[in-house]
Amino acid sequence: TERALQYLINNTLSSGTALATEVKRYITLPGQACAYKIGEIKIWELRRKSEKHLGDHFDIKEFHHRVLSC
Repeated sequence: TERALQYLINNTLSSGTALATEVKRYITLPGQACAYKIGEIKIWELRRKSEKHLGDHFDIKEFHHRVLSC
């Protein structure tokens, strides 16, 4: 835990308190970061497909509404 925290302190601009919380979260829920990233990738894929399918009719607000109402 200390090694991970020290690495983040040395290599990011975040505060020690925030980083300590992050380290604890990743230790407690190791799959959370992967799930978050996979979700991000999937949403970007959906957006690209929607933009391609709808062309000039693509509306980012409507896209967000549809994604968030699933």
